[in-house]
Amino acid sequence: MHRFALALLALASLASSAGAQGKGVLGHENAEFARRLFEQGYVDLAQGLCLVIEANNASPSELLEVKALGFELRVKQALGEKDLVKRKGALRSVLDEEILFIKENARTRVADAVRANLPSVYLELSTALTAAVSKEQDPVRRAELTQESQELFEGGEQNLEKRVEDFAKRLADAGGDTDYNRRQHEVALFNLAKMNYQHSLLFAQGAPEQKELLEKALEGFQDFGFDYSESPHNYRGMIYQGLCHEALGMTEDALTDYRDALALREEYVLDEKGVYQVGPEEGDIISGATHNLMKLLTRLGRARQAVAAAVDYLQHTPDPLLANSGPEILKAKAEAEIVVGDIASASATAQTLIDLDPLGWAGSKGRELLARLPVDRMAPDKILKIAETSAGRGDYKRAVDLCRQAREAGRGARDEHDTGAASFLLTGFVYQRQARTQEASLAFDCAAELYPRGKSAPEALYAAVNAYRELSKRERQRFYSKRAEERMDTLAKKYPEHPRAASAGIFRGLQSEDEGDFERARDYYSKIPKDSGSYVEAQFRLATATNLQAKSLAAQGKRAEAQPLFDAAEKQYGSAMELIAAAQESTLDTAVQKRLATFLVQCRTGLASLYLDTEKPGKVQELLAGLEQKVDDPEVVANIWDLRITALQAQGKLDEAVALFESIILASPGTTGVSSAAGVLARALDLSAQDLFTKDSQSKKAGELWRKAGHYYSLSVKGALAGTASLRPTEVASIAQRLYVIGLFFNGVPEFQSTFVDWQGTVAAPDLWEEAAAIYERLDAQAPSYRVSVERARTLAILGRISEAETIYARLFDQNSLFVSGDTTRRFDRAVIEARPELVPAFLEWGVATHMVGIQTKDEGRLDRAKDIYERMILNYDDSSRPWWQAKYFQFRLLSDRGLYDQADLGIQSLKRNTDPEYDQGRFGFKDKFKALEAELSKKVFK
Repeated sequence: MHRFALALLALASLASSAGAQGKGVLGHENAEFARRLFEQGYVDLAQGLCLVIEANNASPSELLEVKALGFELRVKQALGEKDLVKRKGALRSVLDEEILFIKENARTRVADAVRANLPSVYLELSTALTAAVSKEQDPVRRAELTQESQELFEGGEQNLEKRVEDFAKRLADAGGDTDYNRRQHEVALFNLAKMNYQHSLLFAQGAPEQKELLEKALEGFQDFGFDYSESPHNYRGMIYQGLCHEALGMTEDALTDYRDALALREEYVLDEKGVYQVGPEEGDIISGATHNLMKLLTRLGRARQAVAAAVDYLQHTPDPLLANSGPEILKAKAEAEIVVGDIASASATAQTLIDLDPLGWAGSKGRELLARLPVDRMAPDKILKIAETSAGRGDYKRAVDLCRQAREAGRGARDEHDTGAASFLLTGFVYQRQARTQEASLAFDCAAELYPRGKSAPEALYAAVNAYRELSKRERQRFYSKRAEERMDTLAKKYPEHPRAASAGIFRGLQSEDEGDFERARDYYSKIPKDSGSYVEAQFRLATATNLQAKSLAAQGKRAEAQPLFDAAEKQYGSAMELIAAAQESTLDTAVQKRLATFLVQCRTGLASLYLDTEKPGKVQELLAGLEQKVDDPEVVANIWDLRITALQAQGKLDEAVALFESIILASPGTTGVSSAAGVLARALDLSAQDLFTKDSQSKKAGELWRKAGHYYSLSVKGALAGTASLRPTEVASIAQRLYVIGLFFNGVPEFQSTFVDWQGTVAAPDLWEEAAAIYERLDAQAPSYRVSVERARTLAILGRISEAETIYARLFDQNSLFVSGDTTRRFDRAVIEARPELVPAFLEWGVATHMVGIQTKDEGRLDRAKDIYERMILNYDDSSRPWWQAKYFQFRLLSDRGLYDQADLGIQSLKRNTDPEYDQGRFGFKDKFKALEAELSKKVFK
């Protein structure tokens, strides 16, 4: 204690007499004393004493100790740095120097101390990197940080694994300082599990790599709890176990984990007010457990329980809002209160957040919560603002409903027409994003016809023109093109002063593009004068039409004619972008700014497409960098990603595309267009995997790519299946087909076998097939077709859900007969199988499914039906085809299953005589099946 008092007195001396270097504070074991100062929290004193020791001829061993302590001092200083990039850099520097120090002083006691500190540096640096990744807006930089984090985590995990192993061995040998060894083993074991969890955060939800790391972390925390149940870290470990279980979808286990962590408070006494007398550290743990518990309860639809958990925490915890997660608990409480409909309490909780820190995080979140509350008695313009926010988040149903409420709130008001037109215009845009163009056109018409005096009426008319033009192009009906022309004429006559009224030339040019006449479109755009309000748009349209004309010629094999047009388009895009940028600088009108921004995005994507067509993929990334963050249309975002991924593929950099995309969905999983972009990347990975597999069927890389592709395919349809995004039947069905095919690979189904008719092995990896089955179920409900029924039944059957599959097959062939009514020849109706060839293999699949269900249920009627199907298949094919051999095998299999062993054996022997002793010679994969059946029958037939 005396020494500490001297040190405190010396602080002023150290600060004021740098020249003398404070030599008077030195004594014996100075480095050890500096460390004690550091451990007691006197960081400045420890740092000052280290400077004095270094300046006063300390011994080599003492200098090493000071340097080792210096690392820890620098880590402490780095953790106080708010700038994540600077913090990361400082920690990285310490890590590199510590590794070098250990190598240079490997056999010293000091190196052991540094080695013990190394894992904590890894952990702090990984935490800083993970935070930097989540906050980084530039996707390229985010991908770089993610890659850096991956390398760091791998190094840190290896270091910790070695320490866990080393200290476990020391404890088992019962030699040396047992307390020290046990302490080091405890810290290393906990930090390893924690690092595994943090490493998992680098991967998107549901990614295979994430699942593996979460399971590893979970096992680590459970081992820690078993070995160190009395450690304070054990309660933190319980929270991490909850996070792991939650990420793995094991929600009930997660709830148990969080509640187990809350039990920490029960180790402390209650005061007269019912408050547990826990310290600040314990309060932080309890607040963290409560916050995570509340979030999960709310997500599971148990919002009332979440509110009760918050009330319990606030009532029984000292200074509850000062704990680490105190403000977050208030936010979660307000969100749960909104869910249960307790608007008054939610409003009060949100206001408490605002009052807690008006200018900080709490105040910001409190105001956001207030904005989410019901809009009763709110001004129409404010309701529309909330509607715009909802639309931007993809909450389309709420956006449309808010637009309706805005119109009702504005009825009879002076600005009723402004509100009405703006609300219908926004409604139309929402429908467009959902690919509901018919509804969008009607909404735009309502804006212009019901509220013609509204400020947005001209814009709505122009939007209607484009909607009807799109419908005309898609449906090929004169009604829509005529309607578009009428809307354009109305715009020009009723609003001649509006900038959109000058767009007649643009409209004619776009019509020409729709008809494939790009030369005429270019002529229309070129004739729009400079003083026209449409001149800037015409210049970018001219570039696009020129590019499209070049593409058309190139597709016809006329590359020599196309190249000059590509060159002209590239130059025109550059000029158009300069004009758009200048126009943006010269206007403050937000509507015009938004329109110009759209033109600029189209210029950049058009130019990127041109670069790909002219073999300049290296220019695409710089051109499109960060563009997807400026767009809220999912289709446009998907197009941007398609271009970026295609460019990286062309450069042999598909791994960079994966890293780039993962960094974005990790930081903002709800980003607009993520689903569409995931589909683009999935297809790219799928194609690459197919190429690798074609070259080498044992390729591990192909498996990795297919695993990743499967994950992205699933992500791409997640919104459509949940009902939060539009469902495009053709696109979604094609994804389900690819999930099915990739599932064949992961379940080890031999090549050239693709259905349960050929393969009835053990399903080791059902996930992709279950995803495909869910897609087909949704399609069957929303967009039924015979193809969907075939694929759905086939998928269910290979999953082993034969009874469900048989029901669907029976319904399918009840609606789609393969035979002409009354025809006794049992020959297929050629007109049917030419129109719907997929029905033929499905017919045999129905037979096999009926066969299997019939055996299970001992239903002779089903078995007779299966027999009839096999006979019809055999009659319509010959022994040169797969269906014939398939049907023939199951015909004999059915005889055996019915106990008609003699008939089955006789049939097999006849088959061998009339075809080949080796059956199909393995061409269709049935030789071994026949031989196995023959061997089975030999034990049951006595000759």
